[in-house]
Amino acid sequence: RNLLCNMTHRGAVGSDARDGDGAGVMTSIPHKFFVKNFEKEQGIKLPAQGKYAAGNLFFKPDQEILKETIEKFRDVADSLGLRVLGWREVPRDSSLLGPAALSREPIVLQPFVVLRAAYGDGNEPKESFDEDFDERYFERQLYVLRKRATHVIGLHNWFYLCSLSNKNIVYKGQLAPVQVYSYYHDLVNVDYEGHFALVHSRFSTNTFPSWDRAQPLRWAAHNGEINTLRGNKNWMRARE
Repeated sequence: RNLLCNMTHRGAVGSDARDGDGAGVMTSIPHKFFVKNFEKEQGIKLPAQGKYAAGNLFFKPDQEILKETIEKFRDVADSLGLRVLGWREVPRDSSLLGPAALSREPIVLQPFVVLRAAYGDGNEPKESFDEDFDERYFERQLYVLRKRATHVIGLHNWFYLCSLSNKNIVYKGQLAPVQVYSYYHDLVNVDYEGHFALVHSRFSTNTFPSWDRAQPLRWAAHNGEINTLRGNKNWMRARE
């Protein structure tokens, strides 16, 4: 938390200081936290750490669109031999947000995904789970799920996967560094434990700030800004 706050100098804010360019943190999967806050609350047993996936997904705060989007996501997962065990709504403090960030604030939900062939259709893994579980196949199907769900549902519906992995999870948003740990209540929970944390703050140069453009990305964080196509064309014209 202190490390992220110490990056405030490299980020930027809007006319209202509560509107950050985007900041966040990536950690390993907090298995102990999920056992307490998903498994025990919903009565669905999670497999061992590394054998299920979880992540933070952004959805449009419209109940009809939300229901439709969740159904599409579940259908894509089913088609890939995966199973969504359930969903958890991430507790947040929206009072911290500035007007720009608040106007585009998404609903943040966490799906818990397993390999159906190994887990089965019940509320706990089959006895043969460890024998049937194929980690490489599971990770490959998760990759396809991330890509296909993004194309099927689309950013125009505010749908965005911050992360969906069996190894790490990303909490981020159109926030300033000092807001991240106060906005996401999970991050300050005593049961939230991880063996690593990667933090970053975005400075928006070629593109406007948005919830999905915030750092870190799904697997990395970087200082370089990815130029838009129009920006690259303009730079070439400037050289002519």
